[in-house]
Amino acid sequence: MEENGSKGLSVAALIFGILGILCCCMGFPFAIIGLILAIIALAKRKAGKGLAVAGIITSLIILIVSTIVGIMMAPAIPYFGEMGEFIHDPQAAITEYEEDGTYPAWIEHMIDDGVITEEDAENAMNQMVQSFKNASQAQ
Repeated sequence: MEENGSKGLSVAALIFGILGILCCCMGFPFAIIGLILAIIALAKRKAGKGLAVAGIITSLIILIVSTIVGIMMAPAIPYFGEMGEFIHDPQAAITEYEEDGTYPAWIEHMIDDGVITEEDAENAMNQMVQSFKNASQAQ
């Protein structure tokens, strides 16, 4: 009976680790749960050691990736509130950029604060313009 419980924990750990990977940056909670379950399964020292190790590996992968993405996104966090307007109506911001070269407010603030360069902002906006043109042509 104890052996099945340990194997069940190992399977659950692996499933949570895989869910963490599938959810990418949002998979952090799954990875934590997977890591805890895998450690418990290994501590019981019964069946399912291979699955528990696989659960640890998948959970650690997503924890590392999530941490790296979180660190990379940290400078943009103060601008998320301003991004809402752009997200609700990206076409208006893109049209304004195409007509008079005006960046959305959050990009302007990122430039002013030195988070991104003018060149990076221009490249990002040009890519957004191109993406929207491609999407509208596909319809």
